[in-house]
Amino acid sequence: MRLFRIPAIATALITMLLLIGSCVATKSSSTDIPYKVAERYFIKNNTGKTPPTVITTEKEFESYFGCAAVMGKNGMPTIIDFDRQYVISVTVPSTDLSTELIPVSLKMYADDKIDFRYRVKTGARQSYTTKPSLLIIVDKKYGDNVTAIRE
Repeated sequence: MRLFRIPAIATALITMLLLIGSCVATKSSSTDIPYKVAERYFIKNNTGKTPPTVITTEKEFESYFGCAAVMGKNGMPTIIDFDRQYVISVTVPSTDLSTELIPVSLKMYADDKIDFRYRVKTGARQSYTTKPSLLIIVDKKYGDNVTAIRE
């Protein structure tokens, strides 16, 4: 009776190790994609709809976003070269809570799919509402098959 248990236990252990190894291999088959956060832009009030996740042209970008330049160092909006770059846009519903959208990662997988992961950090109630958004700039060489994932 004991002799039958040893091969069964050994088989179960080998199977578990193979499963764990395949999970690790799957996670490592992604590549980090460099990006830059676009600063000093706001969502226009008259758009009537939520911006798409991927924006590839200046005309489309300007239909959703306006510039919010301020005085001082780093007061100008981040420059976006739509000939070489595109924008990943994440927007959450209007809120009266202080809200920050924080980029976590941008990864490309073997099937050319890109996952953009972000977090939402909320704070104190404000006396006004905003429509929080996050814009990141990505080189077009990485493709634009993007899924935004809130963590």
